[in-house]
Amino acid sequence: MHCIYDTLLLGIIMGEHNLCSHKINMKSGHGCYLVSDKNEEYLDLTAGTFNLSLGYQNEKILKAVQFQLNQLTHCSSSFEVDSVVELQTRLLACSSDVRPANSSRFW
Repeated sequence: MHCIYDTLLLGIIMGEHNLCSHKINMKSGHGCYLVSDKNEEYLDLTAGTFNLSLGYQNEKILKAVQFQLNQLTHCSSSFEVDSVVELQTRLLACSSDVRPANSSRFW
C-alpha cells in the first residue's frame, strides 16, 4: 500500500508544485483508499471535504443518492420538496441551541 500524502510531499520537496506531476491515474476508491489503474492501493490522506468523513463508495450514501435520483434529481427552490422539508425540520430540531432565537428558517 502507498500513501498519497507521502507521494505528494516528495513531489513538493523535489520542487514539483503541480500535484498531477506524478501521473498516478486513479480508477476507483473504497473507504479511505484509492486504487490506481495499475491496481495499486493508496491511503488517501489528501481526500476532499466529503471523502474525509464519508469515504469512497459509502454504501449508505450510494443508496440515499440512488433513491433521490429515482425520485427527483433537481427542483427549483421556488417549489417545496418533501425531502428538503424533512431535512429542514431535522436541522431545526437539532440546532435550537446554536441558531438565533425565534429563527425557524433555513436558506
